[in-house]
Amino acid sequence: MDTRFPPQPKRIKVPLYPQLGKLIPASVLNKNNSLMDLMSQILGMNKDKIILANSASDALYEFLRIVRVDRNKKLLVGMPSFNCIDVAEAVVAAGCTPVFTDIDKSLMMTEKNIDFMIAQKCEYFIWPNFFGARHRDRMFAEKLIKNNIKIILDEAQSFPFYYDEIKPFVDKYAHLVLISFGHSKPISGVGGGAIFMNQPNTSFQKMKGYPEESRNEAYFNLVKKVMKQRINWRSPRIAKKLAINPKREKKLEVLLNQRIGKKKYDPISRYQSQVAYKNLKTINSKKFIQSYSMRYEKLNKLLKSKEGSVGLNYLNQVIGEPASIALSLDPNRRYEIFTRFSNQSIETTWYYYPISLLDKYRKYPCETIINTIGISSSIIIIPFRWQHSNRQINRLIDSLKVIL
Repeated sequence: MDTRFPPQPKRIKVPLYPQLGKLIPASVLNKNNSLMDLMSQILGMNKDKIILANSASDALYEFLRIVRVDRNKKLLVGMPSFNCIDVAEAVVAAGCTPVFTDIDKSLMMTEKNIDFMIAQKCEYFIWPNFFGARHRDRMFAEKLIKNNIKIILDEAQSFPFYYDEIKPFVDKYAHLVLISFGHSKPISGVGGGAIFMNQPNTSFQKMKGYPEESRNEAYFNLVKKVMKQRINWRSPRIAKKLAINPKREKKLEVLLNQRIGKKKYDPISRYQSQVAYKNLKTINSKKFIQSYSMRYEKLNKLLKSKEGSVGLNYLNQVIGEPASIALSLDPNRRYEIFTRFSNQSIETTWYYYPISLLDKYRKYPCETIINTIGISSSIIIIPFRWQHSNRQINRLIDSLKVIL
């Protein structure tokens, strides 16, 4: 597997996450805006069933930690090996044992994966939606519940895209649901997340009883971070001279193996909450959905015309428009394609590295992950977010015509 990071463009004109170079002044945010009220409205549930946190993975960590302490035993928690490292770190930090499974070539679970978790006697299964909302298999859910495996739905990469479509499944089968407001997620905030339960248990109630007063966040530090990002994008030579360009390992697994993996639960900060409210309200409007759909239709038409050189199997199961664009390439040509994007001043990336292959996680139970390795070897993420300008999207589409 070629695990090299894509080469960085000399000057980034189409960044992966454009909002990282923007700053919403704290003064223009209405302090009376209630993220909790908006979440309650969209989810269709009472606020006492929702917890806002510094991040979804931190909230997951605290929830599992409380369950483990209350039950005085280690819990076995199943999850795909193709996954966010923060999720695995939350499980291990909580004192639980992760059990890793494979997925199919379209990023969906198979009955074989479900049977592996049952054989391992898992008590929880973290079931993610990748790159947008997807219809999960109800038969698999019934089988998990029949075998006393509680389902934790990870909607970090989908919410709120087409949430109404998956809500019946969530309401019927979810024990706990994770939502993220991070910069790489659909809401694209400055951090923060949430968990919710249709039927809150004692562990959830204990978390709900924590002080809700927002921790103080150094807004000035965020301003400095944004300014550094702008310089990195537009003037990388100056950034290098000022020593503000982030040092990056050449290979992804080297970076991931260096992570400490500590977790600490904090409530969401006031600024995180206000930015998430603003963004969530924007992307939950009909006007936004129509605009985003038209932009994606233009991109999708081009990608379908290039299906001989690029695969769309990572998006085929997504309902409606995906929240992020993940494509499949010939693994032998992927780095070459990365380089072509870089030469066009377009930032790209790939994820995830199979967690079960990292040094820290090799000791845990793991299914044979042939498909996961194949996905990690071929996937490419291209910049297509709702914050991109029309000019940036047009540059991406024009470049794709030449690159692919």
